[in-house]
Amino acid sequence: MTVAAAYFHNSFFNQIGYAVTDYQTFEGTFLNIGKTRARGLELTVRAIPGKHWEVTGGYTYLDSTILTSSSPFDPVYATGQQLLRRPANSGYLDLRWNPRRWSFGATALMVGAGSTPTLRTGDLKNPGYLLLNVVSDFRVNKYLSVYAFVGNVLNTDYMEVFGYPALRSTSESAYAPVSESSARYPRLPGTPASTNRQTPEASLALMLSLVCGT
Repeated sequence: MTVAAAYFHNSFFNQIGYAVTDYQTFEGTFLNIGKTRARGLELTVRAIPGKHWEVTGGYTYLDSTILTSSSPFDPVYATGQQLLRRPANSGYLDLRWNPRRWSFGATALMVGAGSTPTLRTGDLKNPGYLLLNVVSDFRVNKYLSVYAFVGNVLNTDYMEVFGYPALRSTSESAYAPVSESSARYPRLPGTPASTNRQTPEASLALMLSLVCGT
């Protein structure tokens, strides 16, 4: 079993945001938020409980805060507010069974509530959600494999961005080169945008990690 832990602390300067000025036409303006912070802890665990079996899981706690605001009277970008669409809690649990040339997997994805702007109040908590996705893969030869993927098996009603409902259950299948892992295992529906890997105009970052295994 392998356990890894990482602490991150990012400071962002002049991070770009978008403020809606007319909620009828959705017109708005871009702005520099000022100074923000994103810090937290990431934990991952990987275990092989038996032959052909693999279990991995992860959890992220994120503390994101606006420290200095260039729009202090805007309730969305006021000092002390949580950064938009940055849920404080998120995690996943992935189970794989790999008998010979076959691979079967199921992934449960949890995303906690996050702050998001709304048309009426300007700020609201987007409800968290839990998704279940399944995938299967068969390696035809060392160059080619075929996969089938079903996302959101339980037809969970959720919104990555509040006000824009995501797709319900979806499926796909295709042939793909063995080396193209991104094609064999598509992006999980509902996966939140990266919370602490951004490219602002200027930033300072600190990360400490610890890995141990048995």
